[in-house]
Amino acid sequence: MALSGKNVLIAGAGGGLGSAISRSLAGAGARLALLGRTLERLEATRQSLPAGDVDHVVMACDFTDRRQTDEAVGNVLAAVGGIDILVYAAGVNVSGRSMRSLSHADWDAVLAANLTGAFNLARAVLPSMRDRGSGLIIQMGSLAGKRANVVSGAAYSAAKFGQTALGTCISREERGRGIRCTMIHAGEVDTPFLDARASRPGGGENTRRQMILKPEDIAETVRFVAELPLRAHVVELIIKPAVDDFT
Repeated sequence: MALSGKNVLIAGAGGGLGSAISRSLAGAGARLALLGRTLERLEATRQSLPAGDVDHVVMACDFTDRRQTDEAVGNVLAAVGGIDILVYAAGVNVSGRSMRSLSHADWDAVLAANLTGAFNLARAVLPSMRDRGSGLIIQMGSLAGKRANVVSGAAYSAAKFGQTALGTCISREERGRGIRCTMIHAGEVDTPFLDARASRPGGGENTRRQMILKPEDIAETVRFVAELPLRAHVVELIIKPAVDDFT
């Protein structure tokens, strides 16, 4: 599917992954609605997009807030007329991830941003996709949503498993309406997201951080899925650093 002239809503567009995805899809000619919690970071993403005649939309939104999410989607639809593709790249993690250190508040925050926010936004966008008879939802999952692990932590792993189930249910329920949903499960990506860890990968030559995935790798993966013809549906896609095993 050619992306030129398509409207793409990117949630978490101010983050490392969301910003890279935005540049890739804008480079393919898409018109973007850049949404996230921090307006300054969204504006920085917009300034980084390839120069052109497309007028991209920027809008602050906390996806854990259902009223804000519904209003933001309504404003995007009013501005661009329809949403062809939704990319959910928003999410958080915390430094205290073990069951010993994970607080109730941190559990709630991680589940809200990674799972409830994904639900809120998909539920707000889906009615307009149903009316149009087509749409693509791309959820940025994680290998932690396929293999729970102590590095990602209990809350993040639980949220990503839930997001995987959400994406599967959307795919099954909406396939007769021309709507597809893809889960992209990524391994470690070199973004500031990693800095929330209590133990961080190093940044020098030939260290772990040099060998893991880069945001541009994920951005090109999203673009590959987005450009597939409507007859093709990638249900789940796993991408990991080449140096890692997958068992």
